[in-house]
Amino acid sequence: CQGGAMQAVNDCLTILLGWNQAGHAPETQISSKLKDEGSIEWRRLYPMLEQNAGMPVVAVDLIGWGFTDVQAWQRKPLMPLGADLKREHLEAFRQQQLGGRPVVLVGTSLGGTIAADYALAYPQAVKQLILIDAQGFTEGVKSPPRFLSWIGVAVLKTVWLRNQANQQAYHDKATFATEDAWKCGRLHTFLPGWQEANVAFISSGGYSLTEERIKQLSQPVLLLWGKSDEILPIPLADKWQAALSTRPQGSGSFMRVDIDRAGHSPHLERPDAVAEPILQFLTQQQQQQQREHEQVARV
Repeated sequence: CQGGAMQAVNDCLTILLGWNQAGHAPETQISSKLKDEGSIEWRRLYPMLEQNAGMPVVAVDLIGWGFTDVQAWQRKPLMPLGADLKREHLEAFRQQQLGGRPVVLVGTSLGGTIAADYALAYPQAVKQLILIDAQGFTEGVKSPPRFLSWIGVAVLKTVWLRNQANQQAYHDKATFATEDAWKCGRLHTFLPGWQEANVAFISSGGYSLTEERIKQLSQPVLLLWGKSDEILPIPLADKWQAALSTRPQGSGSFMRVDIDRAGHSPHLERPDAVAEPILQFLTQQQQQQQREHEQVARV
C-alpha cells in the first residue's frame, strides 16, 4: 500500500464494483429493471475511502458496463459477454494495472454478486470482501428471445425507468431521488455499443451465485445493508448472514451492519455511515494480521 498505517501489513488496494438493481422483474424483462451507473455511483463514498482507508482505492467498470469502451468487444462478435468474460476482465485489470497485488473488493447490488463470484474464482487475490445490499442466491436466468432483450434494454435507457429506479433506490426520496441523480444514472447509456453489450449480457444468462457457492467464500466478509431497502429488503440480508455464519471452520470472519435511514443505495444516501464500518472492518483485519505476523515471528 501507498501510505497509511496499513502499509506494513496490507499490500492491497480497494476495488469498488457497482451496479444497482432497481426492482424485481420476470426473467424475460430483467434488463428493464436495472440502473447500471457503474463507477460513477461511488462518487460520494470513494473520496472518504481514498482519504482514510490507508490504501489506494480504485473504482472499476467491467467490460460492457459503465463507461467501458466496448468497441474492441464488438470487433469480436463471437466472444460471449457474460460472467466469465467480466471475471477475466477484472483479473486482467488486477494483474496489468495493479501489479497482481491482492485487493479488498467492495460490491453493491449486482456488484456484490460480481465481487463474490470473483473471490470464489481467485481466492488468493481477495483479502477481504465488502458487500453492500448485495444480490445473491441466484442461479442465473433463462436467456429470453433476443427481441425481448432489445426491448428491455431500450426501456432501461428511458427517463421514466431511470426516475422509477431512483424512487426505489432511496429512503429519503425528496433529497436523493432527483433529476440530477437519474441523469447521472443515464449518462453512460449514450455510449456507442451500450445497447448491444447489455443485450449480449442478458443472452449469456447472467450470474449464478447459489447458497452453496456463498458458503464456499473463504475471505473475511463485511455485509452492509440499508434498513429501508425496497429493492432487496432486509430478509435477504438475513439470508446472507445465515449462509456466511455457517461456513466451514477456518473461513474468514463475518461482520454485519445495517444502515439506518438508507435504502438500496446507502453508499450514495449515507456515505459517512457506510465508510465508518468499512474503515472499522479494515482496521480490525489489519490488527488481526499484525497479531498473526507477530505470532509467526515468535516461533
